Amino acid sequence: MKGLSGRNRLGRDGMLIVFPWEGKHSIWMPNMKFPIDIVFISSGKKVVDIKHNARPMSFNPKTWKIFRPREGASYALELPANSAKGKLSVGDILTFK
Repeated sequence: MKGLSGRNRLGRDGMLIVFPWEGKHSIWMPNMKFPIDIVFISSGKKVVDIKHNARPMSFNPKTWKIFRPREGASYALELPANSAKGKLSVGDILTFK
């Protein structure tokens, strides 16, 4: 639940979130200090959605946004903002353990 909240930066390798089942899991960004790219990945390791330059929440609840994939995902890869652009696309198949 905490994820990157409260951190000052994200390493260049990012952070992989493993969900307990495939579904349209939500990512929200309370207490985040920087924008990120969110790459949603299916159980078959196919990129099903990418949210580029997802912005942290402000103190104004009217601006709060929850990020969900268009299709079910088993993983979410959080990367530094704009680092997925031009390198990853919906439909790409990834390899990782």
